[in-house]
Amino acid sequence: MVYRKLLTASLLILFLVLGSQSYGAYSEWNEYATFKITIEAEGIIYEWEYENPDSFEYEIENRIYRGIEAKESFEEILAILDLSKDTIVDEEISLLREKGLGDIERVEVRQRDRNLFLTTWLWSKE
Repeated sequence: MVYRKLLTASLLILFLVLGSQSYGAYSEWNEYATFKITIEAEGIIYEWEYENPDSFEYEIENRIYRGIEAKESFEEILAILDLSKDTIVDEEISLLREKGLGDIERVEVRQRDRNLFLTTWLWSKE
């Protein structure tokens, strides 16, 4: 009986700790129908696309990556962008620059939920 309670408590703690990890405080990205992130930097267009349930695509210029490589790249970008907020802030742009994206001119994120409601975040260099 004590063993069962200890095991249950341990599993609950583990679930809470692992379940609280998020990508830029936006942990529910996989519940959306589509996600598209476009970054323009130094004349190069980078695009990350997600279509539920498991379609990932990452494009830089004319090269397209799919599968796990695209998913990992997508998650790296979402780890930087805090889409729980209404705007993309300059600190996030700085972190993207540090990732090697160079002088960023524009960032656009489009997310469509399962009801097809569209949310857009836009950052533009002034």
